Order: sequence, then C-alpha cells, then structure tokens
Amino acid sequence: MLYLEITAVVFSLLSVWFSVNRNVLTWPTGIAGVIAYFILFYYQRLYADTLLQVIFFIQAIYGWNNWGENLDKEKEIKPEVMSKNLRVLFSILIVGVWIITALLLIMYTKPNIPWADSAASTLSIFANLLLARRKIENWVLWIMADLIYIGIFVYNEMYLSAFTYFVFLIMATVALFSWKNSLTEKASS
Repeated sequence: MLYLEITAVVFSLLSVWFSVNRNVLTWPTGIAGVIAYFILFYYQRLYADTLLQVIFFIQAIYGWNNWGENLDKEKEIKPEVMSKNLRVLFSILIVGVWIITALLLIMYTKPNIPWADSAASTLSIFANLLLARRKIENWVLWIMADLIYIGIFVYNEMYLSAFTYFVFLIMATVALFSWKNSLTEKASS
C-alpha cells in the first residue's frame, strides 16, 4: 500500500501545484492521483472518499475542458468571485450533502469515521466543482477539507498522506492569496 500511497501523493501534489499556478495540467495529473487514491481509500474502508475519487475523475474531465476553453492571452486561467447568493446556496448544499452522506454511510456500510469522512468528501466535491469553474472560493473549501483530512489520515495512521494534506493546506492558503492578488491586478489594469 505504501507504493500506492506514494503514487497518489506525488500526482496529487503535482495537480495542486498546477492549480495554484492556474495551469491546465492540474487536470491530467489530478486524474492519475485520483485513480491511485481510489484504490487506496477502498482498502482503508474510507468509502465516501472512495466514491469521491469517481466524482473527482468526472470533475477532472469537466475542469480540463473548461479551463482549456478559458485561457487568457498569457495562457493563464482567469479566476472569478461567486455572488453572495451563490455562496449562501453552496453553504446550504454543503451542509445538507454532508449530513445525508454521513447518514447513508452509517446505514449502508461499516464506515471507519463517517462524519469526518463525509465532511471532508463533501467539502472536496464542492471545492473541486468551484475550482473547475475558476471560482476563488474553492480555496476556502480546500483549506477546510485539508484540515479535516489531516485528522482523518493521522487517525488511520496514513502519515504520508497526512503530511501531504498539510502541504496541500499550505498550497491552498498560498493559492487563495495568489488568486485574490490576480483579481486585484486585473481590476487595476
């Protein structure tokens, strides 16, 4: 399992690094990481995270296409900000999906840690959707998900993944400020 975890970590780190830098290569490298994590999570009985990898795979194809169509002259992705109403709607949806997912896991599987697993998965689904749509708020959701994942991985003694998600946390924080700065630069041009 260690080699599988290393593969998942390397490709996931590359994917996040590319997304921080608004590079379309985030999606193909992400697909490789998703496949490796799918297998790893299945064996760890983290079923919400296993299913999440299927959703990420579909979102990666969508994101790859969407980013490819929205490159600016400098071949960078142009970030956008969500409306206040859309933020409220997403907040309600996230809480609802989290609760439903946790209850389904409890009812139909023998989950390891269903509430944390479903919270991290739900946040990740919505964060990845917002990333694919180039919304800056994706990074806030990634920061929240990364914090939860660090706890999940430490609890499951998956220390390499815990460290990786600590790195993701740092990268997401840097990305949030970088994407905000690019909006400020764009507004002042």
